[in-house]
Amino acid sequence: MSFDNQLLFDCLKRVGNDNAQGEYYLPDVIALARQAGRTVAAYVMADETEAIGVNDRVALAEATQSMRRRINEYHMRQGVTMIDPASTYIEADVVIGPDTVLEANVSLKGQTRIGAQCQIGANTEIHDSQLADGVSVTQSVIESSTVATGATVGPFAHLRPTSHLGQDVHIGNFVEVKNSTLGAGVKSGHLTYIGDADLGRDINIGCGTIFVNYDGKKKHRSTVGDQAFIGCKCQHRVTSQDWRPNLYCSGYNCDARCARSSLGHFPRQAR
Repeated sequence: MSFDNQLLFDCLKRVGNDNAQGEYYLPDVIALARQAGRTVAAYVMADETEAIGVNDRVALAEATQSMRRRINEYHMRQGVTMIDPASTYIEADVVIGPDTVLEANVSLKGQTRIGAQCQIGANTEIHDSQLADGVSVTQSVIESSTVATGATVGPFAHLRPTSHLGQDVHIGNFVEVKNSTLGAGVKSGHLTYIGDADLGRDINIGCGTIFVNYDGKKKHRSTVGDQAFIGCKCQHRVTSQDWRPNLYCSGYNCDARCARSSLGHFPRQAR
């Protein structure tokens, strides 16, 4: 409803609560305005759902569903494919490029930007992140991060805030990345934690690798040079060290000794 503000304030003073609920109803102002001889007119809305009232959680769910349907319809008319629009959740500020496919139970929130020709798999959640063209995400969670062209994420991967994946990076199943930058062509296929690290180009990271970024008091960053090959079951404890290119490392407890050499193999010591 729209009112002349002076008329509204005058009428509100006379609105009573003599009803079964004991509540004050704004529509009572319409009758009071007519009694005062003021003009009252109706406006026919193109979409009646614009005027639905929300007084309880059921009505709120109905209003939310109406808004979600409207947002999804807009994106589909812009060239976005939705396998199951009824289970696709897109917030109002999200931008999606044409020919991107969203599978069932996808949730896109905040200031998320998704490029063209992306594939967003079922049960994926993306918050406040930017994905370039041609990115594929499978059953994963991405938060406040960026993903460059051609990168693949998942299944079951987690990009925590301020993670940046370069072109054609692959982050596989059960890999977690936090506050790290991965150069073009980095591959981490499975079961790895990459935290507070700067990785160069074309690096392979083996299964079970951990960047040990926390010593109990402070967080530390690691830097890995281009074309390094990091084998399985490594614990990287380098503090502010530049790892040399073409580094080969396997086993446990790779530290500054690895950073100074071109080959490291430090099996876990018996304790």
